[in-house]
Amino acid sequence: MSETQQQFIQGILNEVVPSLNNPSNQFYLPKYIQGSNLDPYHPPAGSTWKIQNLNSKSILNEIPAICTDIQMNATTSPCNNANDNYNAVPNRGADITLSNVVLTGASNAVLSSATATSSDGFTIQVVISFSTLSNYPTPITIQGDFQLTVYCCCGSGLTGCDDPNTTGDAQTGSGTFTATLKSSSATCTVQITDLQEGVLNLEVTGINYQASPQNISITPVITSIPNGAKSYSGLAQEAFNDPGTLNYVLQQVNVQLNTSSALSQMGNVLQTELDTYLKTNNEYPFGSATAAAM
Repeated sequence: MSETQQQFIQGILNEVVPSLNNPSNQFYLPKYIQGSNLDPYHPPAGSTWKIQNLNSKSILNEIPAICTDIQMNATTSPCNNANDNYNAVPNRGADITLSNVVLTGASNAVLSSATATSSDGFTIQVVISFSTLSNYPTPITIQGDFQLTVYCCCGSGLTGCDDPNTTGDAQTGSGTFTATLKSSSATCTVQITDLQEGVLNLEVTGINYQASPQNISITPVITSIPNGAKSYSGLAQEAFNDPGTLNYVLQQVNVQLNTSSALSQMGNVLQTELDTYLKTNNEYPFGSATAAAM
């Protein structure tokens, strides 16, 4: 029984995967990632990651104490009416801005699988696993600076604002953070765009970086707090380990991986490796089964 084109391409992939995981190969993933200045990786200069309105119950419970601390430590009351309390703006969560971000550890990468998923074999799914090699940095680490902002207002009662439409006063502290991702993977979708005698062209159309929240931890180190609000440290711990923050960090890693430059670099590696295999093993031109299927 003659093989289908999907089977033909899968056979090639089965040979290429071990090659890309061979340290002597010039396209060995860890060496290629380091040689392409992708580890450490710096997002574009001046870029920031902004997480708006983290408003889980645990975070909202922390904010009132900060506003109270600020009022108690202030030499001049933040409220025009001395009898007013400095309260948290109702249902307004915290904002986090991350800057000077650096990602390290991406070179600890292994090509776990490559599967021809479409009937013509032209759509390929590639899975890369991170943080499994003992001789490369582990785990993936994201470091940078942060600003954490809460919003306070003046109210005659113990809660709420005199002005129900106020956005409140922004009270901001800052520091540094370290996020570690103990185990993660990336699934790449690859499309072969041209396959004929002596010609192979492909492109990576998307990369989905994944990590379980249980494998992510973020540690903030506070360097300044708003107006002596010591309770701010508790908020920082809650905010950085909030599911919204963890998911946002994953989203931003995906944004960086799906830039045209990153997709092109991954595509170049796979295209060169596949093309080299085809030429070395005299798989150009294709047999009658694959030619007929095209």
